[in-house]
Amino acid sequence: PQAGLTEAGRRAVRRMGELGMAVDVSHLNDGGFWDVVDLAAGPVIASHSNCRALCGVPRNLTDDQLRAIRDTGGVVGLNAFHGFVHDEPRQQTARTLALHAAHMAEVMGVEHVGCGFDFCEFMGPGNEGSEGLESAAHIQNLFYWLEQLGMSRQEREMIARDNFLRVLRQILDRTGNSQNRI
Repeated sequence: PQAGLTEAGRRAVRRMGELGMAVDVSHLNDGGFWDVVDLAAGPVIASHSNCRALCGVPRNLTDDQLRAIRDTGGVVGLNAFHGFVHDEPRQQTARTLALHAAHMAEVMGVEHVGCGFDFCEFMGPGNEGSEGLESAAHIQNLFYWLEQLGMSRQEREMIARDNFLRVLRQILDRTGNSQNRI
């Protein structure tokens, strides 16, 4: 769990920065996460991760990790996979995932929260999304709960698309690839 990147992994992260690639930490252990944050030349993303404070699986991010992603200018995409939303099956719902978004917004600011989802229901039993987020057809349920939690339309739009678009534009502009606008 604490092993960091190998030397080849460190070279890869540096090269990704040179090429204008986003570095994604969603599948890294804690040691690898901190190595990436130390090495990354630009924003770091977690394309589909949740908050360890709300669901204690090692795959989710600690508050310190959330702040570290914020400090790079990056974004964390919410993950709808039921096992990363809550330890208790009855609480694996779209509403609970909205609580992850609210926690992230409190810890790192709403401008660093996005959608990642990781819908894997097609892989068979055990890979379902949370209740109310069984597939991409149900995304509106998350946004209903975000509104119920008091998030404004602008904040919900930031989470839906604007935050990830900002990061991708920043990476492209930094590397001189801005002619390939998003």
